[in-house]
Amino acid sequence: MTQMNEKDKEKAYKLRGKIFSLKKKRNDIHKEVRAYKSRRDEANNIVANLITKSQELKVKRNTANKQVKLLKRARDQTVQMMRQAKSNRNRNAVVSTAQEQEKLHKKVKKAAMDAQKVHWEMEEIAKKINTHRKLSAKAHSQMLEQKDLADKYHQKSENLAMEFNEMKLKYGVDFIEFNIDDTGKMNITTVGGEEE
Repeated sequence: MTQMNEKDKEKAYKLRGKIFSLKKKRNDIHKEVRAYKSRRDEANNIVANLITKSQELKVKRNTANKQVKLLKRARDQTVQMMRQAKSNRNRNAVVSTAQEQEKLHKKVKKAAMDAQKVHWEMEEIAKKINTHRKLSAKAHSQMLEQKDLADKYHQKSENLAMEFNEMKLKYGVDFIEFNIDDTGKMNITTVGGEEE
């Protein structure tokens, strides 16, 4: 087994330091990636819940709109009956159909207002859905940017690790441990080797 020269000792020590530094940066960025992913997933869950609520409201609104149509039809039929009673000069029929028509008209207005309120609620939910979709997209984009950066640090550390491993092969060792003594002198211990 060949002993490491001073230049290679220093190079191996610096490589190891760079590898650890790059791995730490990569791991720190992975924490950010997880945070952005969590934000994205949370926004997506909110969107899913809002979509469910919106679909429920759509059914409610459509049901209310059908009720409005039915009431309008009944009101229009009552108006026709009132016109018929007027043409027949049937005063009692005119009064009773006019009262019925007024009751139906109030029901139509109330049902239409109820349907409109549900529609407005749906519009508010649609705004919230849009906001949370944008938040999700932004978090996803930031996550991908950070992941790309982490991948670059990882690739750099892998390249340096390969260079470090080539040095181990060159000297026929499986493990290199660096120790700095009290005098500041670097001592290197290798598996199966002697302290240099």
